[in-house]
Amino acid sequence: MWVTVVCVCILFGQSRAFHVAPTTRDLQLIVMAARANNRRRFLARAAGSSSIFLPTAARADEDLTSQIYNPDGSLKEGVSSTVAKTKLVAFTFDQSDNPQINVDGDYKDGTTSNSGSQQVQISYELPDKWGKGYIDTSEGVNAPACKRITVYKAPGNASLECLDEATTIGVGKALKVTDSLARLKTADIIGGRKRTRNEQKYYEFDMASAPDKCEGTSKDDLGLGFCPYDSVFLISATIFNESLYVMAIECDNQEWKQGNADLKRVRSSFNVEAVD
Repeated sequence: MWVTVVCVCILFGQSRAFHVAPTTRDLQLIVMAARANNRRRFLARAAGSSSIFLPTAARADEDLTSQIYNPDGSLKEGVSSTVAKTKLVAFTFDQSDNPQINVDGDYKDGTTSNSGSQQVQISYELPDKWGKGYIDTSEGVNAPACKRITVYKAPGNASLECLDEATTIGVGKALKVTDSLARLKTADIIGGRKRTRNEQKYYEFDMASAPDKCEGTSKDDLGLGFCPYDSVFLISATIFNESLYVMAIECDNQEWKQGNADLKRVRSSFNVEAVD
């Protein structure tokens, strides 16, 4: 008996039909689509009511800071001052052509002493409740909120066009990711948006990565031998004076589940501007 089976692989933008026995490639597409879909379902479930999937256009363009503060800088009614309290992390990069990297507020490469080059101020805000090592000291939590925060200036010149094409050419390639962020080259894009801060345009990407191999014993393993996401990356990138500046917040799935709202607020606070 001949049976026609139609497999619609929405993830890959194609539909395939085969008769009787599917080819090896057909089976690979089915499994790959199922695995990727399961990973996305896992991340959505881990985040609960989180807006990482950006189901509406309004939500995609929403700046989390605007949810807390009024235009005049005062707290919105009903927002706890504890939630809004932050501490500033600020440092400078020079505008030489050399790559410059700062991890967790400490310089890993580059210099700020090049008097012949204009200085650029980099800053972001952390919740005041985060202690050393990003430990969330909230009552009942007392656990890490994220693994690390990396900020870097990519070498060479860049333009907004390269960020506009990121989802086409690959986020890792478009952002010229550092070696420590190499997993972004193969990570899945979960969502993206643009926002404007002080007339500077920022491109934000929500990404997640799964290991190549897994034991299949995780409680989050949804079947088909798929490896659940073990790392989530919140990215913010901007072009300033023809140079590319990128912030990457990395956390595991438990940290994401616990503090995704705080993590996104940190990402939305990323700011690049000229030193006065």
